[in-house]
Amino acid sequence: MLTELRAFASRTEQTQGAVALRAIEAHAEELQEYWRTPQAPSTGLFAITEQVHRRAEPGVQTQLRISPKDAVTLDNVASAWGAPSRSALVNEALRRYVKIGTREMTETLTS
Repeated sequence: MLTELRAFASRTEQTQGAVALRAIEAHAEELQEYWRTPQAPSTGLFAITEQVHRRAEPGVQTQLRISPKDAVTLDNVASAWGAPSRSALVNEALRRYVKIGTREMTETLTS
């Protein structure tokens, strides 16, 4: 994902931080629901779910520069939407935004 983020940011002449924030805004509705825990079946004793959110690609850490105000907003959004962490929210948003944006750019170039 880091390679795609760098390439996308470069192509669109944006900072990686700006791409991350735009990604969250672009996919806000989907992301709000992504980590919602399904209701436990009424017949079981435990609230065991089959919902697992893991990616096949290895994790790579990068640092995004955003304003302190945006960092607070990002923390609040991650908490309100039930994301396991701020990083998980950013990663999932970028995965959706960058891959869709890259596909659209490729289609435009080949058309």
